[in-house]
Amino acid sequence: MLRLVNQSDFVGLLNISFKQSDSAFDTYQEQIERNVLTELLGDDMYDAMLVGLTPPTQYLVDTYLTGLMKYYFYYYFSLDRESHNTTLGEFAAQAENALRTPPMRNKKLFDAWNSGTKLYNYCREYIDDHIEDYLLYDPEFDRPKQKQNVWGINTTGTKSNWHSCTHDDYFIKGCR
Repeated sequence: MLRLVNQSDFVGLLNISFKQSDSAFDTYQEQIERNVLTELLGDDMYDAMLVGLTPPTQYLVDTYLTGLMKYYFYYYFSLDRESHNTTLGEFAAQAENALRTPPMRNKKLFDAWNSGTKLYNYCREYIDDHIEDYLLYDPEFDRPKQKQNVWGINTTGTKSNWHSCTHDDYFIKGCR
């Protein structure tokens, strides 16, 4: 595990209050790190980074990966923290003297997703421009992430899978 984030990174806008005995942080961080970075870099390049960082991969870590992992960790951790599974079923915290905001309508949560997505896509573009430095990166394994609005709906697309569609196109050509 690269350990790109730690508990002290989550202050200010990305504030998460951890319990002193929150030993699940490392396990959770490892899961999110592996999922996000293997999706971005591929298994071979991620595994090579675990063995050791070369100067080009150290640049990626310093410039893109640490930042995007903060945003994605905040997003996934906050979503998962809304409810907890127990042996009796799913438990959600109950608000006293306040109204609970559903997690899917939390603008702060989706601002974190969109900021992480921006860095994620910048990182992809950087690797594509400097492919000779990243021999284990597979350019055929292209998986861009998209920004979301507060309802969790993708709001932008890429040139490869997104094109404008008029009302007439929808009915005539079956464009969706």
